[in-house]
Amino acid sequence: MDENLYLTARLKVKADKVEELKQAALAIVDDSRSEEGCISYNVHQSIEDETVFVWRECWRTKLFWTSILKWIMLRIFLEW
Repeated sequence: MDENLYLTARLKVKADKVEELKQAALAIVDDSRSEEGCISYNVHQSIEDETVFVWRECWRTKLFWTSILKWIMLRIFLEW
């Protein structure tokens, strides 16, 4: 049985927030990829609509993903 957790998230942002989101998304890619349990972590921007971003992630288990999610949320809170 495959215990890997596969995630896909799609986000559409306002046109004036595209660069801001792109920078924020790219800032966490390397950190996420280096986390224990991360099999793959990718962020894509649509070539048809630059306001659409898609995240594709694969984690060994849900536990690894929830650990990184808590870390990301804390980081966002501290920067806010």
